[in-house]
Amino acid sequence: MLDVEAFRRIVEAAAFHQLIGLRLEKADAINGVAVLRQPYRPELSIFPDAGVYHGGVIGALIDVAGAVACGLTLGRPTPTANFRVDFLRSPAKVDLIATGRLVRTGKTLAVADVEITDDKGEVYAIGRGTFSTAAAFKAIEGGAESAKARPDGSSMTVLPQIAARQEELTQWRRHLHDHPEIGFEETETARFVTQRLFEAGIEVHSGLAKTGVVGVIEGRPGSRRIGLRADMDALPMEDSGTPLWRSTFPGKFHGCGHDGHIVMLLAAARHLAQSHDFDGIVHVILQPAEEGLGGGRRMVEDGLFEHFPCDEIYALHNMPLLPKGRASVRAGATLASFDQLDVTIHGRGGHAAMPHRTIDAGLVMAYLVTSLQSLV
Repeated sequence: MLDVEAFRRIVEAAAFHQLIGLRLEKADAINGVAVLRQPYRPELSIFPDAGVYHGGVIGALIDVAGAVACGLTLGRPTPTANFRVDFLRSPAKVDLIATGRLVRTGKTLAVADVEITDDKGEVYAIGRGTFSTAAAFKAIEGGAESAKARPDGSSMTVLPQIAARQEELTQWRRHLHDHPEIGFEETETARFVTQRLFEAGIEVHSGLAKTGVVGVIEGRPGSRRIGLRADMDALPMEDSGTPLWRSTFPGKFHGCGHDGHIVMLLAAARHLAQSHDFDGIVHVILQPAEEGLGGGRRMVEDGLFEHFPCDEIYALHNMPLLPKGRASVRAGATLASFDQLDVTIHGRGGHAAMPHRTIDAGLVMAYLVTSLQSLV
């Protein structure tokens, strides 16, 4: 059985928990019970003045409390398979208490029930979650400040060759932040990337999916081929920051950190091109139009894997809320996808004196919008 204090540290260090300030208040590994507290914060409210919590916060509490209850008993964190929520009433300006209770465990799945209340016992929501019993999550601490980052206790430090050029890499990132470009318009970004790869002696191919760039680095003889991928596009929004290197393009902003992704990949590519300390081929993939425009799909349709076959592809996304030097990984799907759908509501007209014989499309749409929003 997992040491409860160790599990408490894992829970409270997780990125999403830091985001909403969750605290693990009770951990009963014998009975599979976990109690978490969400302190009230105005920024978690859908209407800050009224203090009404966003439905997504309730759903997250159901998810996390159930996972913790299962994980305590199984002795390891349990990734979520699915969960459902029944909303009973809307909490406002109160701390929320999420109590998860293990219901049953099986060979591959565990089930937990969760109740959301306040300190007075008022029940706001109930839910049930299904969780994978596979050991599928690791939290890896790294950086020079961590001496026991890896399972074998070895230190996971920044390579000296890369650390020595931190100032240059910082300037690259700030330049890109100054000059953001949105999806399929990343011409100057692609030119900057291409120049940096050329300077490192890397074979460069451009124009895939209009503004995409691919670099090819050969190591020692070998048959393995991997891809390292980063996204390049900015968001169509204003940069309200104050740094000297804020966006100089109105309505465009590297608010998702893709400028940092680019520089991380360029630094890794330059190091690999200088050392060649690997077997096979590394394809450095700079993808355009990640923000909802399907740039990755366009690269595939344009023959990315026909021209640059990969056995595996590795990518990452920054998470500023994680402590410095820490990376989080898990098996299976992670983060969120962006999907669109069209819904057509068919109404039926009638007289105001006989509303029961009509179908009010506006009312149906209003219910649909609020119900879907509660899933976010």
